[in-house]
Amino acid sequence: MNIHEVITDDRVFAQFYILRDGYEFKPLTHPANIYDAIVIKNPPNPSCGFFKSVTMKHSLSEQIDLVNRLKLEKAIVIAEDISFITQCPTLRHLKIIPADSVGDDFDFSPLYEMSNVKSLSCTNQHGYREQYLSKIDYSRIHGLVNLGVSVNKGTLNFNKVETLKTFAVSAFKGSNHDLTDLYCSKELDTLRMIQCGIYSLNGIEISKKCSVYIFTTVGSYMISVH
Repeated sequence: MNIHEVITDDRVFAQFYILRDGYEFKPLTHPANIYDAIVIKNPPNPSCGFFKSVTMKHSLSEQIDLVNRLKLEKAIVIAEDISFITQCPTLRHLKIIPADSVGDDFDFSPLYEMSNVKSLSCTNQHGYREQYLSKIDYSRIHGLVNLGVSVNKGTLNFNKVETLKTFAVSAFKGSNHDLTDLYCSKELDTLRMIQCGIYSLNGIEISKKCSVYIFTTVGSYMISVH
């Protein structure tokens, strides 16, 4: 199984996934034409809002075995329960999507036991109408380098991760409509803000060197601060 193949087939791009021996793979990190993130499902056909995916024919144990056998580092997890991820110590880049059947209070705590996760994006407001909300405390996940967060009442302590280099954030307003309570990492070099209520870059001096990308309904901007 060659998970590092460069995708050139337009049909694969259009469907945004590829099946390898019955296992689904999608892109997760750059470059987007390498589909090397396995989609792990628990149960095999979970409902998850607008996220479309194929029905998994392999059992959860088979999916875990594949991750460990190939030492896979990237996974998109669609599940009612993610306690099994602690059995996959090679995983470093994760996207977590709760199944709609869970409702509120999806348990993200197994992430707190993972010591090697470097990139993380979690959907904590989920459901077809985004009617469910669960809490996740990012300060309990140590060593994060890349983080994506859509800010809401359940996203706790995302601004207390001191190891971040890349941060993508949406729906952030802040107490002063600036960056003073957005992040604390001195190593942050890339900040992407999408539909945030920010009127000032005050607080950016926390970083030694940072490029800021701002995306709004009226346009996008890039600011480089040295």
